[in-house]
Amino acid sequence: MTETTQFMEKDVFQLTQMIWQSTFGQSLEKPDNILADIEGSEGWVQIAGAWDGVIRIKVSDDQLIFVTKTMFLLEDDPASKNDLQEAMGELTNLIGGNIKALLPAPSQLSLPAVDLGGKNIDLSDYDPILDLPLESRDGMVQVSIFKRIK
Repeated sequence: MTETTQFMEKDVFQLTQMIWQSTFGQSLEKPDNILADIEGSEGWVQIAGAWDGVIRIKVSDDQLIFVTKTMFLLEDDPASKNDLQEAMGELTNLIGGNIKALLPAPSQLSLPAVDLGGKNIDLSDYDPILDLPLESRDGMVQVSIFKRIK
């Protein structure tokens, strides 16, 4: 891991932790056992400009249900597929937009794309530069940053 990646990991962790605490009232921790990849749903935003890449957020199914119910104040009501998709998009935009502020400017953030199955994004034109698995009491969250291969 390069010094830049270590610096970025610290900042991304702090930003994500702040968002999680203020939005969901929970803390996020780095898990003791690092998982290769989280099964669940994912959202991503593309960044274009002085820095070109993708920010991908993956969450476990339990985590997405918690996020959705908290965002939309559903409490005992079941979350619909549309609710889950909307919450995943909002979460991706929230975290992605804050991470964008750490990257070289000027750049633009795309609208979020969401895949509730977590298997449709093609990252073959990108190199991974950061992969940060996190957990809360409701499940897993993975923040990944990919830079476009020039």
